[in-house]
Amino acid sequence: MLLVPIQAVQHVLRGRAARPMKGRKSPGGGLFDRLLVPRIENYGQNHDITDSEAVVEYLRRNYKEYQRQKVPALRQQVERAVETIARKGGVTKAEMRLQVGGEGGWPAGCSSSDTSLTWISSV
Repeated sequence: MLLVPIQAVQHVLRGRAARPMKGRKSPGGGLFDRLLVPRIENYGQNHDITDSEAVVEYLRRNYKEYQRQKVPALRQQVERAVETIARKGGVTKAEMRLQVGGEGGWPAGCSSSDTSLTWISSV
């Protein structure tokens, strides 16, 4: 006698496959691409992510999988991803900071009469 789990039989009887949906959230919403948010955050380091047209153009230009999607559908996903990013606190941009290490608070190798300063990007 063959024993089969009841859940597998119920799915077959209802006409559905017994495998879960991979890579998707619940029907009716949510992001389908888990790489979309990090890619938009990366773009937002140097650009304005509120311009969804520019974000869509960037994604389609740099990632082959977005070239295959229809523009209106991708734009809608981008807008949802931007809303998600905003809820998380937005994109933190790389800031410039002054390297301090000399005497009197001046950068190393500089004095109060020196007009050149050294900037370091904090990434």
